[in-house]
Order: sequence, then C-alpha cells, then structure tokens
Amino acid sequence: MNQNLTNLFVSGVGAHTYRIPSLISLGSGILLCFAQGKLAGGGDRDASHVFSRLSLDRGQSWSPARQALPLGGEVDNSTMYAQQALYNNLTGTVFLIYNKMPLDALCGACVTYVVESTDRGASWSTGRPVATSNATWGSGLASGVLLASGRLVLARRHDCDDCSGTPQAFVIISDDNGKSWKAGAMLPRGWTECDVAELRNGSLVLTARALFGPNPPFPGPRLFARSDDGGESWARLWADCKGEDQKLCDLPDPTCEASMIGDPKKSGRSKAAPYWDRHRPVPWPHSWNHAPLSVDHLQPTM
Repeated sequence: MNQNLTNLFVSGVGAHTYRIPSLISLGSGILLCFAQGKLAGGGDRDASHVFSRLSLDRGQSWSPARQALPLGGEVDNSTMYAQQALYNNLTGTVFLIYNKMPLDALCGACVTYVVESTDRGASWSTGRPVATSNATWGSGLASGVLLASGRLVLARRHDCDDCSGTPQAFVIISDDNGKSWKAGAMLPRGWTECDVAELRNGSLVLTARALFGPNPPFPGPRLFARSDDGGESWARLWADCKGEDQKLCDLPDPTCEASMIGDPKKSGRSKAAPYWDRHRPVPWPHSWNHAPLSVDHLQPTM
C-alpha cells in the first residue's frame, strides 16, 4: 500500500515537544489538525501552547502551523492547555474546548473553556467558560463527535479538581449547537483518559483507560461503557476479559490514551489491529469483536 507520510508537528520546531495530536474533517477534503506544543520541556507540568494546521486537499499539503491558544492578548506561558476539537457541520462551526490551569496545581480548579471558529481556524472567538459548575471541570484528549440527532458530545475525565488521583470519565453535551453545555453521568472512579463514538443504533460507546487494575499499581484492562440516551446515563459497563490477568483480555490497556472513530452509517464491521511499537510493531494477541462499530481511524494521542 502506498503511504505518503507528512510530519505535521516536529519537536524542536516552534516548540520543545508536541503532544495530544487530533484531526477533524470539515468536509470536501478539508482537514484541520491540532497539537499541544510544550514550550520548554515535554512533561505534564511544562507550559504549552496549542497549534493548528489546515489542509484543503485531503492532507496532500498543509498550511504553516498557526497558534490557536493562548488567544491574542492572553499570553500566559505559566499555563498548561489541553484541547479538544469538534466540528458541527450543521452550522459550519469548529469548537475548541480546553482547560487552562497554573502548572503547580494540576489537580486544582481548571475551568473548561470553549472558543469557536467559522473560518477554518484562521480566527477564534473570545474564550468563555462552558459552565460555572464543577460538573464540567476536567480535561479531555480526543476529538468530539456530532451525533445523528444533532447533539454535540465530548468525552472528558473529571480530574482537575480532584486531588485524590482517582478521576472519573464522563461526557459533556450540547443540544443547541454549542451555545450551552451540560455534563452526563459520571462513570466509576479510575476511569480516566477516554473517547466516545456513535453506534448504528444511535447508542454511544465510550472506551477509557483503566487507572487501577487487580494488582495495583498496574493498570487494568481497557474499559467500555454503553449509553442509550446520548451520554446522559450509562446502560452497561464492561471489560473484555476472562479473568484478572491482562493476557486474558481481548483488548489489554496500553497504559495510555486510545481513540476510536465510528461510522454509524456503514454496514458490517471493519477489521482493525491496534499496535504497540517500542522496537517493532507487535499486535495485541487477541482480536476484539464486541460491538457493531466500524473503526475507520485510530487517532494517536501521546
């Protein structure tokens, strides 16, 4: 298979280290990508900006990187930003949902903000809090989804205001094209970095990294939850394991964020093999064939 690879963000060029890449389609072959650029180091507590690049030809060529966050006049290199992108093709609006917080208080109060762009990320609105309640404090890594119903959904983890080290996964929801947002029900403690996709029947499936396993401090298997009401509550929780040993899990947890994208209009199921590459690509030992979800693209997050 012919592969044309493009390095969109290169460490040392514009930033010390790039993390949390994401890619959204704006339709008609237009792609918009984002990455968190760490300014002086690659750790969680290092200051960062958010950068974006635009392609008008399905990724064959890309615009130069431009700074999306912080906004103009909001220069604050002592702040850590974490961003999620979401495109609403009903209004032509790109949303960038993010949180910012002092670097010495990663588990302190970090209000969730949202900015909007109607010109493919060339300019952004003034940042505004998603809500003032604790329910939407937290962070997220993966891109959001527009459901067939018109609901906007982003998967997040409720961790910024919780210093206990036991985050909870959940989603934030908008039914008015991003004018207002609310939080869905929290999943159990220990469900952390997560992503969500829509199934063909309209249900949502959420997958999360497991912070705790049967043998702490080692993580548990990959966790899953299904919602039948657009993320407001959770009908079923599971992990595809036949015992406590990770080797008995169809999809062991890689101790990191993992992402998925579903195509609810596509019939059947596509075969996909996730890989963990330390020295060479090695597929996980078991195939996963649980839900009628067509996985077209795995979004890497680092």
